[in-house]
Amino acid sequence: NFFISTTVDNPERLVTAIFEDLKTKQEQRSRFIQRLLPVQTTCKAHIDTMKKTVETLLASYDDSATPELTYLVAGKIRHNSNLQHNPMLMEIVQAVKTAKPRWTGELRKPDLVLMLDVLHNVCCISVMPRYLEFKKYNLLEVTKPQQNAEIPKESHSATDVSKNADEDKDAKRKEENNAPCEKNEESSENRDGAGDGSRSATAETTGKSDDNKPSSNEDRAELSTDALDGDDIDSDKTAKPCGD
Repeated sequence: NFFISTTVDNPERLVTAIFEDLKTKQEQRSRFIQRLLPVQTTCKAHIDTMKKTVETLLASYDDSATPELTYLVAGKIRHNSNLQHNPMLMEIVQAVKTAKPRWTGELRKPDLVLMLDVLHNVCCISVMPRYLEFKKYNLLEVTKPQQNAEIPKESHSATDVSKNADEDKDAKRKEENNAPCEKNEESSENRDGAGDGSRSATAETTGKSDDNKPSSNEDRAELSTDALDGDDIDSDKTAKPCGD
């Protein structure tokens, strides 16, 4: 961190003008500076002194246009063992309520952020409006194009995609399970005719084994069972009765 002193009465307006220009033109104008924070005042890093300084600063803050603002108190402590982060923020919140009783706290989308940056025994205090709009006052991020967070209407969620995939798998599995049934019907209708492959050989052997008698119902059952045991059917799939 480094500090640049200025003779401008209100550094907040200067920094706001810089970020508005960067956001409008979408052009990076800094190579080595990442964040630019307006420091309105400084004081000693003692909690009582910090509270009084915050009350004085907020008393002179012009909020006549929108008196009911939402705010967030944030802070950072470096190289100082006398202050603790959470207790410090709680004390500053009480000071804000005293100076601006109509303001309300907001954690997600505040109108402005009151930043306290403690470095050694010095506390730098900044009032930063449009904190999220200016990407936490980041000179590089604010020049990037805004991304639309809305989900397109024509897009499908992951749940719908997985559901459709499961339905396709079930339909395919059902077709594969019904395939042996159709083949069994063809084998039963053409049991006396000459077929091709292993099933035709099995039918001929069964017909000749019992003194050239026609195939009985038991023989037909053997054909159906043999058809399910073929190599073209996966071993981990169970054949279902026809019509299911």
